[in-house]
Amino acid sequence: MFVICAGMYRSGSTWQYNIASHLVEQHRGGSRLGFFNAGEFSAKGPSEALSEPDSPWQVMKTHDRHDCFARLVATEQALVVYSYRDLRDVTYSLISKLRLTFEEVLFRDRLLDSAMANDEFWSSQPHALCQEYGRITSSPVVCIEEIANHLGIRIGRDEAEFLAREYSLEANRRRADRLRGDLIAQGINLDDPLNALLHEPCTLLHWNHVRGHDCSWRELATPFQKVQLARICGCWLVARGYEEDEFWAGSMEGLLGDIVELHRRCDSLAQELQVARHDSDCLRQEVAGARAQLESVAGFGPNTLRLARGLQNLARRHPTAAAWCKQALFPAAPDGRLKNAYSGTGDARNSQRRRPGEKQILTGSRFRPKLCSPFDVSCNSESCHDRSSTGIQNNTHASAATGRRLPGL
Repeated sequence: MFVICAGMYRSGSTWQYNIASHLVEQHRGGSRLGFFNAGEFSAKGPSEALSEPDSPWQVMKTHDRHDCFARLVATEQALVVYSYRDLRDVTYSLISKLRLTFEEVLFRDRLLDSAMANDEFWSSQPHALCQEYGRITSSPVVCIEEIANHLGIRIGRDEAEFLAREYSLEANRRRADRLRGDLIAQGINLDDPLNALLHEPCTLLHWNHVRGHDCSWRELATPFQKVQLARICGCWLVARGYEEDEFWAGSMEGLLGDIVELHRRCDSLAQELQVARHDSDCLRQEVAGARAQLESVAGFGPNTLRLARGLQNLARRHPTAAAWCKQALFPAAPDGRLKNAYSGTGDARNSQRRRPGEKQILTGSRFRPKLCSPFDVSCNSESCHDRSSTGIQNNTHASAATGRRLPGL
């Protein structure tokens, strides 16, 4: 006789396998076969799958449906022990254990579709014992007694309580932690997804079988994921009594409002990013211009720069003489405007045409070059000189107040 523990993924099927195996070993002289997928069992056949052909009872674990299992049950060669769970919790348990994404579980591997198809197959088998995951965790002693009765084994309350403690959540957690430590000691990389299914051969517990937290899907699912889950397994949840109707996830219309708001915020952020990029480009151009000026100044050499600083200090102390020198070095153009030493043209903003017989009034701003330079001996801009120092502009203001004119050359 085969005992097929064929629970849903992540629903307590390993717990059922260990309870059934213990009962069969202790009361029927049977043995455990371990895990078989449908293809392996179908290829070997029932006779080759037996680890001990003379043993009357054999316990195996599987998940997926297959006609060979249905034939064993129909011919009364097998008994089915089945467990199921809220598919929303199954989803996030699979994500945690197999290190998959939500989309990979639902759409790439279609594990929920397989779980629902397997649920319909196993729950419809004759005389199948179906246990819900919540009852297994909340009332393990009662569930153990149900499994024993299903196998035709009579046990006392004490034995049921012993098995409940032996395979409790904490006991299985300790087994999984011990297996994890052994694998790490062997140098096995547990971060590799290919090692996610390494398990203990006797109990079939994986090293990551028990999650470190007990979060429900309610804390983990996003609004969009809830809508996707409702589309896939909404009817199943209602049929199994987990929900009263299919509107538990909210309507798609309400979700569309959130999506529109997210698009609006994305557009606003995109505009801010565009402005920031424009400002960054302008700043980059200014930095490039400043670097070019610095490179041109650096080309004069230290002696030239030292001489320029000396001339600048002299111009500060003797602004009138500096203005005369500049007038002599850079005479007025034929059109009456002062010739700019840098551009070769007159400064139209600061120059004025002199009237016949009138002397030119010299001001600091009139002779300020377009580009500030170490050779600019009369620059009075705030970036070059402190306004508290006496400069040409201050003398010009004083001349205007007293009615005196500075002599022009």
